[in-house]
Amino acid sequence: MLRSLTSASPTDILTLEPSLAALTAPNDLIIVGTGGHGHEIAWVASEATIEWRLIGFLDDQVSNHGQVIMGARVLGALTDWTHYSNAAFIIAIGSPRIRRDVVRRMQTLGRPRFATIIHRSVIHSPQVHFDEGSMIMPGSVLSTDIRVGRHTIINQSSTVGHDATVEDFCTLAPSVTLSGNVTLCEGAEIGTGSSVKQGVRIGRGAMIGMGSVVTKDVGDHELALGVPARFTRTLEPF
Repeated sequence: MLRSLTSASPTDILTLEPSLAALTAPNDLIIVGTGGHGHEIAWVASEATIEWRLIGFLDDQVSNHGQVIMGARVLGALTDWTHYSNAAFIIAIGSPRIRRDVVRRMQTLGRPRFATIIHRSVIHSPQVHFDEGSMIMPGSVLSTDIRVGRHTIINQSSTVGHDATVEDFCTLAPSVTLSGNVTLCEGAEIGTGSSVKQGVRIGRGAMIGMGSVVTKDVGDHELALGVPARFTRTLEPF
């Protein structure tokens, strides 16, 4: 029988037989990515609103395979997800572009099921809709009539105001403030400590630099920063 891997010793994890992968259950979780955000998600999953059992990580860096991180083994490369198809997956990678590309790669091999991870300290109304793969970190507050898109990260101590839309693959760094009726289009990335004025639209694949105050719309694939935020340069298409 497959033991609880979060309570198993490193020796137990390292000797786990690959054939046991078929025994994964719906609340078993595999984190894609072994960097700092992957470590954070392992912690947040242990204190989430849904009880998850972390059974391992996936990472394409071969030197990481077999290592134990946060009490769970690195099981193999991204393409190995098909051996654990009963589990749920979360893409713990900060870059919106890389996160999107990882999801696409996984979907070329089948239909992976993605978890939604919400820390139990998060405050939100019943009128907030979280799509699959989203990660809502500790201390965040989301008010009413909000949509959080697929594979979006809302980082520690961020706030999202009423009637906001945060589309797929967005990243909010820690301590971001989105006022009401803000729209973040697909792949937008908002830097740590930035604020966005009510009703502003941040375009597809746009990026807002750390500590900025955004008072006007930002176009697709634009980098803006400063107080107030101003256009700096054009980014690669998302």
